[in-house]
Parts: sequence; structure tokens; C-alpha cells
Amino acid sequence: MATWPENSKRLPGNTLPALPSLPRAANRPRCGSLTSKTPHPSPSMTSSLCPLAGRKAAISARAVRSRNFCRQEMIRGRTFPGKRWLRRMLHAYEYRRFRSLYRQNVVFIAALPKSGSTWLRNLFCALPGFRPALPDHITPTDHHLTPTTFAPFRHRLVVMRLHTSWSPANAQILAQEGLRYLVLYRDLRDVAVSWYFDICSRPSHYLHAQIASMELDEALDYYIAHILPANVRWIRDWRAGRDPAASLELRYESLRQDELSAFTQAARFCCGEVPLYHLVRAVEENRFQRTAHKRRSAAADSALVRKGKIGDWRNYLSQRHIEGFKEIAGDLLIELGYEQDLHW
Repeated sequence: MATWPENSKRLPGNTLPALPSLPRAANRPRCGSLTSKTPHPSPSMTSSLCPLAGRKAAISARAVRSRNFCRQEMIRGRTFPGKRWLRRMLHAYEYRRFRSLYRQNVVFIAALPKSGSTWLRNLFCALPGFRPALPDHITPTDHHLTPTTFAPFRHRLVVMRLHTSWSPANAQILAQEGLRYLVLYRDLRDVAVSWYFDICSRPSHYLHAQIASMELDEALDYYIAHILPANVRWIRDWRAGRDPAASLELRYESLRQDELSAFTQAARFCCGEVPLYHLVRAVEENRFQRTAHKRRSAAADSALVRKGKIGDWRNYLSQRHIEGFKEIAGDLLIELGYEQDLHW
């Protein structure tokens, strides 16, 4: 703190002595004048002191922007402020324009993995105003609902496709929201084959390193021992616990054999009397053969480009695998109508 010099009078015109000033910005060393012995400036330095740090910050910002604009981030709604504002305005406009067409603003699909749920979601998203949605709390291994799952989508038209298993808590949340929802499943033998090729084509999957190193027979043994019991329980729990008045069971095979009829039934159950021309357009835009052709042209030998053929398991399952399916899922396959007895 500055003090008055000794033996000096404090007159009205006197002022405090000048404080020591910091070096001018123009006199500070810049990156170009640094020698080899000078420590390299840290990235925390501002761009006015170190243009190199400013360029690094700009590169980092571009990386963040690219990450935030990826598909999953856009589905979750996490983007930069300007983009977020535009998306909110678009969602609000679509909600006001199309909300009166539908019974409810959220289409919830509880789907068994590898049962065609992405295809069904895309069919719904082709209806006017609907967009895909993914709650922030969902992880690859946890699709349970929370009391706030649907809160961010009160004033949006969204399609939420999850692999949520039935539980009293999940059923209570759906009942409180008053939603009509769909339960989608598929022949578990075809699911096993699709599961293997899907994991082998996705390096980001948490089981990729383990499954991709196995032969097909070994991987199917792993599925039967570790995945199949959980899938059987998933289907049984939903069939026993779902509310028949608020839910509709949908089989992949029905959707595959007659897309328009199955989708019309599902859409009108959830959304009300949707005009037929909207349903026809959605089916034509997402017809399985057309989307499969587009995916094959983009990436060959990928699980996403498989034909989705019904009964394709006969080309992959050995007699040992079939016996394992009979033991764990034989009764369920008969209940679902996929088989008449255990002699297959």
C-alpha cells in the first residue's frame, strides 16, 4: 500500500506517489521472440500473450463443436447455444403445428435388442413432426426409466426407442405418464445370429473385443449361456406385466411381412387416427429393401446391412445350438407361435 513520504506535508494538492506499473503489453515477449532456452508457453496462456495457444484453443473448440454435432449428441439435444436455440424453435414450431394430429406427443417403444427397433423408430420419425429422442441418463447397459425421463419432452413430438425391461417401477412411470406404448420382440434364434454380426461390426461395443475374437460357433455358445436367459426373461416379464389397455405387442416378423398393415396398427394405437397418406409415405420412405440397399452401398459386411431374413438361423445354428435353445427358450418359442412343438 502506498504511503506518504517522510517529512512531507499533506497539502490539498498533493497526490499519492505513482504506483509501480506492469510492463506494457507491447514490451512483453511473444512466441516469435522466444529462444530455444525459453520455456514453451503453456496452453493456459491467453491468445494475446501467445498466439500459438490461441490457435490450440481454436482447434480444441472446433473439436468440441464437431463432437457436439455428432448424431447421438443431436438426438440428445446437446449442441452449441446457437444451434440449440434454432433446434428449440424448430421443435416448438413442429409441436404447435402437428400436435393436434396425434393422441400423445411421445411414442415409447420397449424393444428387445436386435428386433428391428431402429427400423420401427424411423417409421414413426417419418410422420410429420416426430423426431428421435434419447434421455441423458441412458447408458449402453442401463435403459431403466426415471421420474424425469419424459420431462424434457413435454412440448416436443418424439419417438423414444429403448431396451427397457419390465419392472414395477418402470411400469408405474409409464402409467403415470399416461402413455400408450409398444413392446417389440423377435424370434430369439434370429436374434442370436443378428447379435453376433452386430457386435463384430461395432468396435465401440463393450463386448466387441471378446466376441470378435471368437468363431461363430463359440460366440453362439456364449449367447446361449449368457444372453439368451436374459432375453427370455425380458419377453416373459413384458408379456406378463404390461397393461393390455395401454400397450401393444408387435413382432418383427409381422412388420417384415406386411409393413403397412403392422405399422398402421402400431401408429394408430399410439397416435390415434393418423391419416393414411402419412402412414403410406412413412412406409415408402423406410421400406426395408430400400434402407438395406442404402446401407449396403455405404458399408459392406456390416450387421446393419443384413437382410433381416426370417428364419435365417437355420443357416448358422448347429444341432448343439438348437438343443441349447430348446432347453432354455423352447417353451417360449411355442407360446409365441414360432414353433408348434420341440421337434425342430
